[in-house]
Amino acid sequence: MPADADRALAAREDALPGLADVLTPTRDSAWWRQVCPDAPGDPVVSYVKYKPGQSCLAGVVAGNGARYIVKAWRPSDPAMAGYEVVDAARAITVTRFPHDAKVRGSRWLHDEASRDRAHERLGLPTPAECTVDLLAWKPERRAVYRVSQAGTPIALVKCHTASAARAAEGVTAALQELPFPTPLVRGSSARRGAIAYHWIAGHALTHDSVSPDQCRKAGQLLAALHTSSGRALGVRDAGERHQRLRDSVAALTMLLPDVHAAARDALAEIERRRPAAGPPVPTHGDFYVKQLLDTGDGLACLDFDEAAMGDASDDLAVFVAHIERDVARGSILAHRATQIEDALLDGYGRHCGSLDLALAEHLLGLVHHPFRHRAADWAGDTRALVDRVRFLLARGRAPGTPSTRGQRAVDVAAPLLDHAQATAAVRAGVPGYPNAEVTSVRVERHKAGRRTLFSFVVRATAGAPEERWLAKARARGTDHRTAALQQSLWDAGLHSGSSHGVSVPALLGVLEGHHALVQRWVGGIPLPAALADGCAPAIAGRRVARALEVLHGAAVHVARRWTIDDELGMLEERLTALATARPSLAAGVARLWHRLVPLAAPLRTRARLTLVHRDFYHDQLLFDGERTWILDLDCAARGDPAMDVGNFAAHLVEGAWRGEYPGAHAAAVIQSLLDDYTRDAAQGARDAVARWTALSLARLLEIALHHDARRASVPELLDRLLHWLPARARGVSLTPPALLALEVA
Repeated sequence: MPADADRALAAREDALPGLADVLTPTRDSAWWRQVCPDAPGDPVVSYVKYKPGQSCLAGVVAGNGARYIVKAWRPSDPAMAGYEVVDAARAITVTRFPHDAKVRGSRWLHDEASRDRAHERLGLPTPAECTVDLLAWKPERRAVYRVSQAGTPIALVKCHTASAARAAEGVTAALQELPFPTPLVRGSSARRGAIAYHWIAGHALTHDSVSPDQCRKAGQLLAALHTSSGRALGVRDAGERHQRLRDSVAALTMLLPDVHAAARDALAEIERRRPAAGPPVPTHGDFYVKQLLDTGDGLACLDFDEAAMGDASDDLAVFVAHIERDVARGSILAHRATQIEDALLDGYGRHCGSLDLALAEHLLGLVHHPFRHRAADWAGDTRALVDRVRFLLARGRAPGTPSTRGQRAVDVAAPLLDHAQATAAVRAGVPGYPNAEVTSVRVERHKAGRRTLFSFVVRATAGAPEERWLAKARARGTDHRTAALQQSLWDAGLHSGSSHGVSVPALLGVLEGHHALVQRWVGGIPLPAALADGCAPAIAGRRVARALEVLHGAAVHVARRWTIDDELGMLEERLTALATARPSLAAGVARLWHRLVPLAAPLRTRARLTLVHRDFYHDQLLFDGERTWILDLDCAARGDPAMDVGNFAAHLVEGAWRGEYPGAHAAAVIQSLLDDYTRDAAQGARDAVARWTALSLARLLEIALHHDARRASVPELLDRLLHWLPARARGVSLTPPALLALEVA
C-alpha cells in the first residue's frame, strides 16, 4: 500500500520528475549509487516536506548511518542552483548532513575548526571531554543533540533556524518562574541558531506507558502554566496558524484527491463555527505526552519553542488530538485513550466546555503527519484522521449530545434505521446498485457510543429477489483499514468459491457518511451449535485449524503489529480494572499478574509473524456445509500465529469451566486443533499456544464482568486459573490447553 500510494502521488505530480525517487529511493537508484555507493541496503526516508508543484524535501538515512537532505525540484527552479545536483534530468539535489544551510548550528558543532568555539559559547565541556549524539532531526528545520560526560547526559542542544532560535530563547527566559521543572539555558548563539539547555533527568512518557496518575499531574501542570504570569511572552498569531491548517488541507489535493473534499468541507465548517478566542493565557503551543518527563519527584515539561499567549483550550485540544491520532492509526486502544483524556481533564480541574471543535481543528492540523513521517500505511492513516475529524464535528453539532465525558460518541448510523435514508446511502456507497431499495432494516447488535450492526433486506431493482446484507457502523469513524484487509483477503483467494473451503464475506461498499462497512450476509452455524447438532469434535477442530492455516498464510499486507508487550499492556489495564471493580479479588489478581509476566517472556523470541485475527474464537467462525466463514477482522494485525490458536482455546476452556458446554467436547476440539495446526510447526509451537491460552484466559476474567450471565463466575475462574498456573509457569513447558478443559470434563 505505501509503495502504491507513493507511485500514485508521483504519477499525479508532473511538475517534479524526481518525486518517485525521492519518496522511495533504493540502492539501485543511479543518483544514490553516485552519492553513497558503499552503503548497505536501501536508504530509509525518515521525514518528508512536500510542497505540491514546487519541491519535495526528504531526510534520508543510509545503511551506514550517514544522513542526507535530498530534494526533488521543478527543473526550472532557480533556487536549485544553491545545491549539489546529482540527477539533472530529474532535478534531484543532495546535501550531506550536517551541511544544512538553514540549520547552521549543526555544522558548527561538527566542524573540526569550529567545534571548540561552539562548545565554549554553549557552556559545554570541551569536545575531548564529552560526546554529542543526535537525538532528532528535521532537515532544514531542527536538529537536537544529547551531550554526555563520562556516560551521563548533561545537556541538550537544539539547532534551529536563526529566527526560531531567537524566539525559543526569549520564551525560555519568560517562563523561568513556573512551579515545575523546565529547561534552563546553559549557553547560546543567536547567529548560529543554537541553544544549549541543562539536561533534565527522568524518563519520557508515551501513550503506552503513561499512567492515569501521571495524566492527572499533567493536567495540574497545564493548569499551573495557564495561571502563571507569562511575563514577556508574545501573542500567538491565530491567522498564521489558520493558514498552516489551510495549507495542510490544500496539500491533500495531490496527496489523496479522494479525501480532499471531505477535509475541505471539515475545514470550512471549523472556520464557520470557530468561536471567539478566550482570554489570553500563557500556553505551551505543542503540549502532548512526549513533552513530559517523569523525574521521580514529579513531572517536568519540555520544548516551549511554540509558547505564547493564547487560548487555554488549544493546549488541551492539542494533547487530546495526539491521542486521537494514535487511536486512528491503531497504535493505542480506544479505552486506553479514554483513560488518558479523562485523567488529564480531571487534573486540569477547570471547566473547559466541549473540546470537540478545537479538537477537530487540531486533529485536522495533523492530517499531513502520516505522509510527512512516512507511516507504513500513510494513505490509510490519513483517511482515518479525516474520518475522525468529521465524526468530532458531527458530535459537536448533534442536538442533545450529552456533555459528560463518559459519553464520547453519538451514533452517526442512526439515520440508517429510516428505509429512505438507508436506500439513499446504499445507492451512493455500494457500487453496482444504483437502483437498490432497502425494504427492511433491523439492529442486530448495538454497543452505545461504539458500534452498531444492522441487517438490510435489499432489492437490487424493482421485482428482483431480496438479498440480505450486514452493515457494521463504527462511531469513531469509518474502518477503512478493515475494509481494505477484507477486500485483499477476498482477492487473495478467500472468496466464496475458494477451493480450500475457507472464505471471508464479500465486501460490498462503504456508507461513508454513516461510518459503515457493508458486506453480504453469510449463512452457517457457529461451533457450539455444530457440536450440538452432532458434528464430531475432532472434525470441528480440524476445520478450525484449516481456517487458521489459510488465514495465517494469506499473502496480504497489514501494517498494524501486535506484540507480546502490546498484549501485556492491555492485560495489565484489564486486570487493574478488574481489581478496582472487585476489591475482594485484588490480591488474587495481583498474584495472577506476577505469574503471567514471566510466563509471557519466552514469547518475545517467537520469530514467525503472520496476519493474525487477534479476536479469534468460536463465534467468529460459521460452518456452512463444507465451507468455513471467518468473520470480524476489526482487530487483525501482524503477530504470532500461536496467539489465535491460544485465544480460540481459551474461549472454549472458559466456556467449559462455566458449564456452557461439556468439557470433553471442548477438550476434543482443542486437541484436534492442536494436532492439526502444529503438525508441521516448529518446535515449541504447542508451548507457545499454551502460554497464549493462559494470557487470553486472564483477559477473559475482566471481560466477564461486562456480561450478566458470566459476571458471577469471575471468582471461580480466577481460582481455577491460579490453581493451574503455579507449578506450570516455572517449568520449561506448559500443560497443553486441551488438559485445561479436560479438568472439568
